[in-house]
Amino acid sequence: MTISKEIWLPAAAALALVLIVVSGLVFLREPCRDFSTGQLTIDGKSYDAAIAADSISQARGLIGCKKIPERSGMYFPYDPPQVAVFWMKGMVIPIDIVWITDGKVIGIAPNLPPEDKFAADPPRYRPQRAITGVFEIGAGKAAEYGIEVGSIVTVLR
Repeated sequence: MTISKEIWLPAAAALALVLIVVSGLVFLREPCRDFSTGQLTIDGKSYDAAIAADSISQARGLIGCKKIPERSGMYFPYDPPQVAVFWMKGMVIPIDIVWITDGKVIGIAPNLPPEDKFAADPPRYRPQRAITGVFEIGAGKAAEYGIEVGSIVTVLR
């Protein structure tokens, strides 16, 4: 028995579409990143970091992450410096955003709430000026760890 092109071609296309959608959902639902891929210090205190070095990992950020380990976060490097805009779409936990320029903390956006699924236009967060990096950590951790404007940041790896 042979199956005509009119049957198998649409079936193959539908199967391919299902596989693409499912793989995309798995990609987006990965609960957290590997927080041991990078390391940085802030005022001499060491932190583990997932490094969001490319546009895909920067777009994903901490989407779906249910917990950020202690003394860990996600680091977003920017070269050239830019005024990056962040929002909490897909976030399930609150975070602090630490804005960094040329090895110094220039601002902190503390206790940002997770996405409000009912908000038509979710808020966007941006630094006062161009940045060379962002460190996202658990909500309230910047204050707990003593991170403040003027703190010295060194990215080790």
